[in-house]
Amino acid sequence: MEIYERLAYTIKEARLRNALSQEQLAELVDVTPTHIKHLESGHRKPSVELLFTLAKQLHFSMDAVLTSPDSHHDPLIDQLNTLLPTLTQKEKKVLLALSYSLTKNR
Repeated sequence: MEIYERLAYTIKEARLRNALSQEQLAELVDVTPTHIKHLESGHRKPSVELLFTLAKQLHFSMDAVLTSPDSHHDPLIDQLNTLLPTLTQKEKKVLLALSYSLTKNR
């Protein structure tokens, strides 16, 4: 998947995870719903400013969009990267402790 396809997919998936319609997202980032539709379909590319605004509003990682996936790409990693910024510090510590526990007891 090339970068603009990943970007379109990331925007749409993050919008859905945040339970937003295209109209609601458009209002949040000050563009038209048609522009959001075109971004999600890959027919348009966002400006750098809009890209960062979308990432902030939708809580997705720019790393997941900008880095090339390798042959062992795991979509679960993308989901975790999207979720992490939304967690509190306490929740992050619990998740980290759970992760250590899971790997220790394999």
